[in-house]
Amino acid sequence: MPNSSCLSAYLCARAALPGLAERWYETGDGGQVLRQVTCAPSGAVSSAWARREADLMRERFGSFGVALYEAVYGGPAEPPGPAGASGTSGTSVATVSAEEFEDAWRRGRVGRHFTPYDSGPVPEGTRLPGTVDALPWGPGVTGLMVDLGLPVGGFVDMAALPRDPEQWPAVGSRGDFEVVTLRIDCERGAYAQIRLRPAGS
Repeated sequence: MPNSSCLSAYLCARAALPGLAERWYETGDGGQVLRQVTCAPSGAVSSAWARREADLMRERFGSFGVALYEAVYGGPAEPPGPAGASGTSGTSVATVSAEEFEDAWRRGRVGRHFTPYDSGPVPEGTRLPGTVDALPWGPGVTGLMVDLGLPVGGFVDMAALPRDPEQWPAVGSRGDFEVVTLRIDCERGAYAQIRLRPAGS
């Protein structure tokens, strides 16, 4: 299904720029880009960005949320010219169907989920100080929440903690944590979490 907000055109921009294979755009009535997928010749996806999601992250988490979102899904690029045009860079633009765009979008999202998050405010491997602020399911179950002093909280999965629940850190314990990955979900509002493990584990 295409984005329900209003599509006047689906455009596929194929660029002749070095290192760039395709850019797919979903645009609104005024030509504003609503969603975008950018792929390299290798098949690597550098962007699967949605304006609505970036706006939701900004509303909930401020500029930090946008930076985190772009670390996971990439950022927007300049919109293409009109269909059939060829820009000064040699970019050609062709209209594609909603189904073709959705296929590119799905592939782009999957591609970004398998891309290391090595940029943004907290790249994978970053060490952060934090305080355990909740064991919402109790020691030995699922994991624990960590206050990192950032707009987005952290979570340590039980697989990264001692097998003996009595050795789990108590609420209020301070320590250093390493960023493992990032989780973002904008299906029902804006949700973000920094997945962690105790530093050195």
